[in-house]
Amino acid sequence: MKGCLNRAWGFVRKYLSSDTVDFSMVTALFVPLLVDQIFISLTSILNSSMISGSGAAAVSAVSTVDIVNQLLVNLFLAVGVGGTVVVAQYMGKSEPKKAGRGASQAILSSALISALVAVVMVVFCRPILGLLFGSAEEEVLRLSARYMTGVCVTYPFFAIYMAASGILRSLGDARASMAISLGMNAIYVIGNFVFVTVLHLSVAGLTYSLLIARVLGAAVSVLYLVRSK
Repeated sequence: MKGCLNRAWGFVRKYLSSDTVDFSMVTALFVPLLVDQIFISLTSILNSSMISGSGAAAVSAVSTVDIVNQLLVNLFLAVGVGGTVVVAQYMGKSEPKKAGRGASQAILSSALISALVAVVMVVFCRPILGLLFGSAEEEVLRLSARYMTGVCVTYPFFAIYMAASGILRSLGDARASMAISLGMNAIYVIGNFVFVTVLHLSVAGLTYSLLIARVLGAAVSVLYLVRSK
């Protein structure tokens, strides 16, 4: 069995590696990103499950907003990947100072873009929901607007986390990136249980736990990145 695994690993490294890039390096970048995507997908399922006790209107509201939320999360992911590529290029050229400036610019641009998106979504929340889901009941649209507003507040923190996490991966510290992701999502699950199941805060409870988790995730990832420099 061990011999088969060694041969398989040797085959993978032979045909999926090059003189400049090793397969293990690609894996170190890919696995944490895959874990993040899995958590993002599971968030929608978890939200609907947690909120199910608050009524059909609340479940419909959360499911409605999560459709829009998935699109915007992918936007922040794309911005974060761009910063990762820039930092990785400078590190490959052994230019740590330029890599540091690139990391700072990536985090700042992510924060500004996400803040702009958040403001637009909050200001035009009801028109956007009416355009996309105009046939929904008024109670569903009301709860959707409340939930979307709360989620939008977390966008800058989530974008900062995504950018910082991507930079950590480009620096070869994928383990820290994955640990922060696991911790942030664990806090989110615990927060949902407290605010939604115990305190019965319904849609507002989801936004409270999401805000706490993303603020802590952004803060820890940036602080770890600064200490790493």
